[in-house]
Amino acid sequence: MTARDLRSQLSTASDRLRSTSPELSQAIDNVLAPYGWVPLKNSDPAVAGGKDTNLAMNMRADYRDAIVAAVDADPLVETVTEAVNEGFSQFLQGKFVLGARSAVRSGVPVARVNLNVRPSRLLQEQVRAAGASPAKVAAEYLLAKYRIGPFAEGATAPESLSAGRQRVPMVPRRVREEIRARAKELGCTVEDVVNEGFRKYLDGDLDLVEPVWSEQEAADMVQLKMYPDAGLYERVKAERGMRPLAVAIAYLLDEFGIEAGA
Repeated sequence: MTARDLRSQLSTASDRLRSTSPELSQAIDNVLAPYGWVPLKNSDPAVAGGKDTNLAMNMRADYRDAIVAAVDADPLVETVTEAVNEGFSQFLQGKFVLGARSAVRSGVPVARVNLNVRPSRLLQEQVRAAGASPAKVAAEYLLAKYRIGPFAEGATAPESLSAGRQRVPMVPRRVREEIRARAKELGCTVEDVVNEGFRKYLDGDLDLVEPVWSEQEAADMVQLKMYPDAGLYERVKAERGMRPLAVAIAYLLDEFGIEAGA
């Protein structure tokens, strides 16, 4: 039996059950929905148990504590890991979309910690294959689900941004091509990601390390043109920490999962 035949027969079964057993019909419809097979396969004992890998979400300590408390109080979810698996499924089915966060200004350095969970390995792979970072999807879903931090009621909406003047940091040719390819896959611009990185840096939400290039990479450096928001650029510059373009490149590598020194 081909995959198309199987889908056709399941669809026919759903139609026939709709009037007599609507719950069974809905269950079949859920499996036939985009990525609907993922939760089903994840529940298979042959792929579940002992094979799930650790996922570390780096975030503010107060966010971590608020998430843990919210899950403890949630009667529908037993663990943070269960909530993360729920978020992955929602993302894969298009019911949860990564979006712009509201701004949270702390004004002082904020302690950062890792929130470690062991979600479904299969779901992590599917999220990654869909072009997203599992850690980012997990963290943002938890914050959004429980209305924490940038998703809290009354949080300030992010300021309107515009293209600033051209900036041209030097990066290895390989890195430039990977950055452009990842941005295209995700349907965003390099500036979108850099501006997001600047915001997080100013909020104390990042712990970045300036990349160190290998000798081979250093011998083939090229310009990566970008037009980040002028206001954000100047505010990062005024922090007198990492240089704005160093923040931009470090965040791009971290966000897109690109390694320096390869």
